[in-house]
Amino acid sequence: MAHRLIRPVVVTTAMLVLVAIGGGIAVASGIAKTKAATSALACLDAKHAIVMPTNDVCAKGLTPVHLPLSTATGPRGPQGPVGPTGPAGAAGSSGAAGAAGLNSVSGYSQITSTISSVAAGQQSFTIATCPAGETVIGGGGLSDGRSSVVMLASWPISSTQWRVIFQNNSSGSADIWATAMCVTLGS
Repeated sequence: MAHRLIRPVVVTTAMLVLVAIGGGIAVASGIAKTKAATSALACLDAKHAIVMPTNDVCAKGLTPVHLPLSTATGPRGPQGPVGPTGPAGAAGSSGAAGAAGLNSVSGYSQITSTISSVAAGQQSFTIATCPAGETVIGGGGLSDGRSSVVMLASWPISSTQWRVIFQNNSSGSADIWATAMCVTLGS
C-alpha cells in the first residue's frame, strides 16, 4: 500500500484557515452573550448638576446616581406653561421695487360749453372742450328746465371733448349746454 505524504505548506495553510474561522466564531459568540445595560452611572455635584463619571467612578465630593435605562415609553406628562416671548428677529432685507403706479391726477376743472338753442320739434348737440393739457374724465349736459326737452346721448368724442344730444319736444325753442370734467394727468 502506498502512502502519500502531505506537504507541510498545505497543513500550515489549513490550520490558519481553521484558526481564523474559529476566532470569528468566538468573537461572534462573545458579542451575542453581552447583556444590555439597564442603568447608567451619573454623578451629582452640590447644586444637583449632572457630572459625567471618569472610568465609571464619581470624583471626590460628587454623589453617584444610577439612572435607569429603558426603551419603554412612560405616560405623557402635562403640558408645561408657555415660555416667554423671544427677542425680535433681525430686520429683513429690502424687497424688490414695486410696479410703476398709475398716472397722477391734478388740476380738476369743470368746463361748460356755450349755450346752444334747439328749435321746437328738433334735435341738436353741443360740445364741451377741456383746456389744453387736460383730459376729459366725464361729462353730461343740461337744458333750460323744460320737461319736454330730453337728452338722447352723452359721451366723450375724444380725450378732450364731451358731446351731448338733446331732442326738443316742446312748442318753443330750448337752450342746452354740455359740461366736461377735466384733469391734468401726470406721468
